[in-house]
Amino acid sequence: MTDTLRANGGPGRRAAATVAVSRVHTGVRYPSDIVVGAVVGDQCGRVVTELLPRPGTGRRS
Repeated sequence: MTDTLRANGGPGRRAAATVAVSRVHTGVRYPSDIVVGAVVGDQCGRVVTELLPRPGTGRRS
């Protein structure tokens, strides 16, 4: 998301980090759950942005 929508990068990452810390703090999740989820989410986002055409260009990156 931050690669294509740079304005959302900072607030989006801060929101995700806040939720992650709160989940660990309350004992709902283990820290490893958060790390693995972040890595998987990052990789899924990268795959999707490579597969979809860029807006306004009609072609892939």
